[in-house]
Amino acid sequence: MSESNRSYFNDSPIEAAGDDRYGVTGFAESIAKSITRMQKPVGTTIALNGPWGSGKSSVVNLIRASLAQSGDDKLVVSDFKCWWYRGEEALALAFLQSLNGTLRNSLGDKVKDLIPSITQRLLQAGPTIGAAVTLASGAPLTALFTGGSKFVSTFFPHGDTLEKTFQKLAKILADEDRRFLVVIDDIDRLSPEEAIAIFRLVKSVGRLLNVMYLLVFDRDLAEKAVQERFPSEGPHFLEKIVQAGFEVPAPLQTDLNQAVLTGIQEICGDPEEAQIVRIMNLFYDIVAPYMTTPRHVARYQNAISVTWPAVAGEVSLADFIALEGLRLYEPGLFRAIRSRKEEACGVSNHHNGNQNHDDRLQPFLHDVPVSRHDLAKVALQRLFPRLESIRGQRRMRRWDDWNFERATNFPFRVRMKKALWSQSA
Repeated sequence: MSESNRSYFNDSPIEAAGDDRYGVTGFAESIAKSITRMQKPVGTTIALNGPWGSGKSSVVNLIRASLAQSGDDKLVVSDFKCWWYRGEEALALAFLQSLNGTLRNSLGDKVKDLIPSITQRLLQAGPTIGAAVTLASGAPLTALFTGGSKFVSTFFPHGDTLEKTFQKLAKILADEDRRFLVVIDDIDRLSPEEAIAIFRLVKSVGRLLNVMYLLVFDRDLAEKAVQERFPSEGPHFLEKIVQAGFEVPAPLQTDLNQAVLTGIQEICGDPEEAQIVRIMNLFYDIVAPYMTTPRHVARYQNAISVTWPAVAGEVSLADFIALEGLRLYEPGLFRAIRSRKEEACGVSNHHNGNQNHDDRLQPFLHDVPVSRHDLAKVALQRLFPRLESIRGQRRMRRWDDWNFERATNFPFRVRMKKALWSQSA
């Protein structure tokens, strides 16, 4: 099995510019260039914003690749995988542990025990969220925990006061010619409370000289979470934390369409010449409207890479790619088609000749959002000529009943078994 086909079985972001199908490499390289040119940053925070499925993690990987190629050996890049942890206290502990590991790997004993000491003092700050400690640097360090964790003192030795410890760490970092970039991706996976905890950590204890942050999240979701928790703050909460925010460029629809068509060809093979017109008609009217982000493209490719091997050569490729699009992105319509196949395919002669066109389509639309009714009607008429005609004015096509069932209701375990056999072969 080729490497390109294997990639369809996961939703992994791309790793290198050569895999970029949507033209975001230049954008990523510009952000990387800005990072490398920052001198003496103090907790400088860059935000990479975008909705679900927009390709944020892919852009992050391209930024990393560009930074690696920059030749800047004084820049240390690390990741904090925030979504591995649950609960505000667990996140705070993990964040500080990750920061401690990054600094110790680069600075050795110079920073020994400093962050563990800061962590211990924070945990002893008490159960009240919002109790603030003002550091010598002028930055407010807020108690981030809902309760103390006495067990932490077993692992972290006692040390100086919080302010004195923070001063020591700040001076060590100020004397260094190295800079540290902490990447925090997938903040969207956290609960609103956990996401806010990340922002507060970066704003307070993370505000250190020669330390930068790249935060990756959906700004609309973040602002909604902040608004619910701190109504008086609104968008100003994030503005106090993020110095520069960038939106992931939306891919062109033509690039999304091309990516899907390429995937169909690689997975299903070259269609017969006689099928091409129908395939393209169904693709642009039924599949393409749902392909609005790279994540939608990946999900569709993943699905057909499993379902096509089980029915290859036994169903119409044009009908298959259209029905798979509906199964994934318009499941209410797909279920209606399956349950009303006699009306759709013409295998039944029960038909009211006085029934107008829209009335015949309406039963298929009960579980389709009203905003997508027009799209669903186009899909029904493209797929089923019986539904396209009015009062028999046009000669109808009849689907083979077995072919229909084969395309829409083939047992999944058999599909999977055949698909896996095909891969191993």
